[in-house]
Amino acid sequence: MKPEPTLLAALRGDIVGCAAMLLAAGALAWSASAHLQAATADWQAAQRLHADAAATLAAADGEDALAQRLAAGLAALRATGALGDERRPEWLRLLATAAAARHLPPPACEMSPPRTDGDGLLRSTRMRLRATLLHEGDLLGLIDEAQTRAPAVVQVRACRLERLPAETATAARLRADCQLDWHTFAVTEEAR
Repeated sequence: MKPEPTLLAALRGDIVGCAAMLLAAGALAWSASAHLQAATADWQAAQRLHADAAATLAAADGEDALAQRLAAGLAALRATGALGDERRPEWLRLLATAAAARHLPPPACEMSPPRTDGDGLLRSTRMRLRATLLHEGDLLGLIDEAQTRAPAVVQVRACRLERLPAETATAARLRADCQLDWHTFAVTEEAR
């Protein structure tokens, strides 16, 4: 059966309209897909930017925390008096005073010339400390006094104790021979 030409002519406008609608729907679908891809790319770029900003903020927080720790360390060094020049006479007076407070004779001290690190900020002086003691607690007291009150950071390298012969007339029972490092730090303009 062959369609009648009048029916085909009547439907021709509807068919063309339907084809035009299908063509428009395809164009809209393609356009929506392109916009979706662009929006997805923009969203991913925004996510990367957000992650970069969060990492930068975290790094800044870490640097701020480090700066606060360094400032606290600098304040502690400033409080101990370890910043600035060596104060060897004060070190010797401190040890003599600490020994006298424990009813001990003044310790014998020998100091080597100061050594500096590569940039000259850290100075270290090795001291040989020889003292006669009533008991081991006196040595601990002398070292504690040096570490808490000296205008330097005091580090014990080695200590040797030996018992004195019983026939000695003094009340001292022990002899200590210690190596101490006394550290001071040069003051730079940034540290002031």
